[in-house]
Amino acid sequence: MKKWWIYQKERFPLAQYIPMIIVFTVSGISYSYRLSHRASPSPAQYVVGIFITLIWFMLLRIADEHKDYEEDKKYRPYRAVPRGLITLMELKYLGIILVLIQIGLTFWLDIRLLPILLIVYAWFALMSFEFGVADWLKQQHTLYLLSHMVMMLLINFYITSIEWISHGFLIELVPYLLAGYATGLVLEVGRKLRSEEEEEEGVATYTAVWGVKKSVIVWLVCVAASLIAVIISAYIIESSRTILAIFAPLYLIAIYFSTKFIKVPAKKNAKFFKIFPAIWFLFVYLALGVTSWI
Repeated sequence: MKKWWIYQKERFPLAQYIPMIIVFTVSGISYSYRLSHRASPSPAQYVVGIFITLIWFMLLRIADEHKDYEEDKKYRPYRAVPRGLITLMELKYLGIILVLIQIGLTFWLDIRLLPILLIVYAWFALMSFEFGVADWLKQQHTLYLLSHMVMMLLINFYITSIEWISHGFLIELVPYLLAGYATGLVLEVGRKLRSEEEEEEGVATYTAVWGVKKSVIVWLVCVAASLIAVIISAYIIESSRTILAIFAPLYLIAIYFSTKFIKVPAKKNAKFFKIFPAIWFLFVYLALGVTSWI
């Protein structure tokens, strides 16, 4: 058990993931409920949703360990798998167990959710094998980013379906799902913005691939897309003024620190991108989730 505890601390820190996943899941179910005005979601729907979502992010980590193994062995031998703390076979068995738990929980909660779960599995499988064109896709950085982030949209789709499966999908959920997609981009691009001194050989960060200015502008576009989708989602549930009052200052902060990093791309300025994307993520889902109950 000790090695698994070390592994999670290094590669899947539960102390960071669990709060974000709780907010993410509760928000999706609550927002769907706010639109449908049906019976309030049960505690079981929330709890099971949280566990299934947590498992999805664990499975994504396991898939990455397999996909990145050769590169990690060459460039990052200090990581848990290449240094031998955990083997790929152990992770494979863990993944099988997690999938069986997901299926069992979904079946117990509502059997009608299984087809949606299978849709998510299908994309997850395609993504895990890089759609059969791994070498080519890794050179198409924009396409790689956009195609992999579909996973976030599908997980969100499953989360909301926990509430709407009994009465049908509502088209008003589309902006919320797009907000989740764009917010995922904010996280993903943000975590790969680094100063020159932080860059590692063999790690294709966006600052290394696109350069500092272009990568930061792309990140700001992702934040703007997230903001627009969040405002539309809030407008649908009649809370856009409150949301705008919260997020407009946050976006100005993002512009300020991004400009500062472009002018001086030093490690101290790059720290902003390690913190702000997670704050933005939490605010998006807290805002839409909380306002769903007001």
